[in-house]
Parts: sequence; C-alpha cells; structure tokens
Amino acid sequence: MGFKEQVLADIEQVFINDEEFAEDCYWNGDIIKGIIDDDSLIRKYSSEFDVLPQGSHLFFVSENQFDRIPSINEVVNFNNNPYVINEIKSECGMLCIFLSYGRG
Repeated sequence: MGFKEQVLADIEQVFINDEEFAEDCYWNGDIIKGIIDDDSLIRKYSSEFDVLPQGSHLFFVSENQFDRIPSINEVVNFNNNPYVINEIKSECGMLCIFLSYGRG
C-alpha cells in the first residue's frame, strides 16, 4: 500500500472513527461522521476577524461522505441549524469546512 492509500485508510479508521475523534453530525438531513474543532477555528481565524461570528464551527469530514462536494456560500442544515459555508478546503481526502451560523 502506498502513502496516499494509507492516508485514505487512516481517514476512515482513525480520524473519522467515532471511537477515536469523530461524532455523528446532521448534514442536510443525513447523518455523517465528522470532527467539530472550534479550538482550531479560533486559532486559525482569530487574526482575520475582530470577532468570529457567534455559533461558527470548523468541521472536518471525509470527502467520500458526500455525493457532491459542498461549495462556498452554500446554506446547509448542520445539526438542525442553518449555516453558511464561508470557506472549504480539501486536503488528502478530508474537507475542512468553516461554517457560520445563520443564513447568508
């Protein structure tokens, strides 16, 4: 198994594993496994914003949990609340999604 294949396997077996880091989250009515990391949100974006939007989240999720990759400015239902995708980045099979609470 090559490095890329090992990274993809680790995403499912380690990071997106509810016995390790992940938790069940609701995304537009579907249950998906991901990691909400608000501490990283504060570290990453506090220099860009005077005040982070209240209720914002940084959400890490495996790309393969989506039929279609979400896009910036898309309004989604996340854990039964409306959020706007402010930023989305893809790295090695994982998505890092910056969600702002409320409709855009």
